[in-house]
Amino acid sequence: MNDRVLPYLISLGLIGTGVVWIAAAANAVTSMISMTVGVLTIAVGALSLLLEFRNGAQ
Repeated sequence: MNDRVLPYLISLGLIGTGVVWIAAAANAVTSMISMTVGVLTIAVGALSLLLEFRNGAQ
């Protein structure tokens, strides 16, 4: 059971980290860099989550 849940939690953690990066960009001086890192992190997390859904359906 834990080996099935852990990849989902890691993917959701990546998405959450990206959201925090974007929220931090609202107050940071280097907001464009922080926003870019946040968007890339969310993209990696979403891709990872979609791949886990696809692998779980098999």
